[in-house]
Amino acid sequence: MVIALTLSPITIGMWIGTLGLLFLGLALLPFFGIVWVFVPKYLTLPSLALVPLIWGIPLGNQPDYLLRDSWFAHQAPERPQLAHHFEQWRAQLPKPDESPVFFVAAAGGGLRAAYWTAIMLAAADDHTCGEFGRHVYAYSGVSGGSLGIAAYLAQRQVWEAKSPPPSERCQTGRRQEMADLLRRDFLAPVAGSMLFAEMTQRYVPFDYLEEDRGSVLARAWSRAWDDVFPADKGRFDRPFLDVFAGVKDGRPGPAVFLNATAVETGRRAIATNVRVAFPASIDIFRPVQKAALKTDGLPLREAVLNSARFTYVSPAGTVHSCKQPATDGSCAVEVKLWDRLVDGGYFENSGVATLTDVMRALATRAKTPGKDQMFVIVIDNSNESELVCRKGRAPERDGNDSLQAGVAPLSGVTAPIEALLHVREARGQLEVRRLRMDFSCADGRLVDWNLFGDQANRSAAQAAGQEPALGWFLSRRSAQWIGQRANEVAQDFPFRHAACHTGKPAGPVRAVVGDPAQANVVCIEPTKGLKP
Repeated sequence: MVIALTLSPITIGMWIGTLGLLFLGLALLPFFGIVWVFVPKYLTLPSLALVPLIWGIPLGNQPDYLLRDSWFAHQAPERPQLAHHFEQWRAQLPKPDESPVFFVAAAGGGLRAAYWTAIMLAAADDHTCGEFGRHVYAYSGVSGGSLGIAAYLAQRQVWEAKSPPPSERCQTGRRQEMADLLRRDFLAPVAGSMLFAEMTQRYVPFDYLEEDRGSVLARAWSRAWDDVFPADKGRFDRPFLDVFAGVKDGRPGPAVFLNATAVETGRRAIATNVRVAFPASIDIFRPVQKAALKTDGLPLREAVLNSARFTYVSPAGTVHSCKQPATDGSCAVEVKLWDRLVDGGYFENSGVATLTDVMRALATRAKTPGKDQMFVIVIDNSNESELVCRKGRAPERDGNDSLQAGVAPLSGVTAPIEALLHVREARGQLEVRRLRMDFSCADGRLVDWNLFGDQANRSAAQAAGQEPALGWFLSRRSAQWIGQRANEVAQDFPFRHAACHTGKPAGPVRAVVGDPAQANVVCIEPTKGLKP
């Protein structure tokens, strides 16, 4: 098992499955420990049960958890400045002064978040003949939301490369591709690596393990992409700044922000394809304190992983700095540990904080469209989060009305973990409340794509036993339930504020976000359009 899951953790791991690996680990690891008790007792010696614990935990050979396939930048990468990039991007829209501009925030939540985010964004493209994504300027993702955004944007590049004629632009299938990509047991390779390959590495004095469980998870995403898009293999293995270049072939693309958290400082560590400075944040592609970070050429899969390094499942990623990088990507003078990166949800789990900073920076440095042209979409997947657009005027929740009469027996053990999880949710809710000060749900400028919807939908989910857990594995029933929820939310497509809209807000709406006067934009009447 150790050899197999070291040489081929993804193939073997997914073949056995998470539960199979867990049961094998539970069966074999106790046997390994019993040997240290039974053999000494048989020889009338004291038990040596503490030997493997001391050997493996404090004294063991721990994997390095470095960022894979990256190097030190001899000079900072060229990226467009945010305000200038936005003006270039907006200029390519049909009628820039009238076209809507969208900003998207995708919350964390493991594979549940990735699946929901990718499914909803792809469904928006399916229902608008691919025009929806054309009008989204900025994406801010956290954890699984970052994976969903990365998968969707990579898919858009594949579809745009096809260059279909206008008569074929309304072909659907984007949503199904995202489902095929993410409906996999990504937890199995992680479990196999953690229980067998990494466990054994701790007892071996030399390094033989080239991949830790975090990088195995990232490569599993890349393998899934190659399976679904065989004609476009390796896209997740290419550098982040290459796949999501701010400007490529003279054409500006959307601004992408994947949020992680720096362990030592507690600040946001953002992988982005534009140059901008946010308060309490670090741009991992910029030199820090006159030292280059080992992030040049960082693959897309690793940039997503940094945002999704949730506790214990994927370990903190180690980032080194260099005072004087060499031209070959090595370090000529003084390599030091700069920081470690963990899940972006530790800082703020909704992605709204970074998106708000983007809009504030644009408001002060660029010519922005009128408020009636700017729209924010919040994609959330938690059953505990506050709805962005609540029905009626329900009072703000403070959570105190749900406390039990007594304290739980294991409160001293569970309180730190509960506080961590609840604070990340509360921090996101705070950002959402601030967002509602600038954007209104009534006029459609604030759009809420919540997996559980209002309380009635949450109750229905609980009754059906379908509250997908936080992790990198979704059951088939959970994936089907998320698909059903996507159908319900898709009933609001196309957007009432689409440029192809005709009549009053309650009147008929065409199926494409775009300008009907443009020859390359297809608008479909509701009676002839696509059904959800």
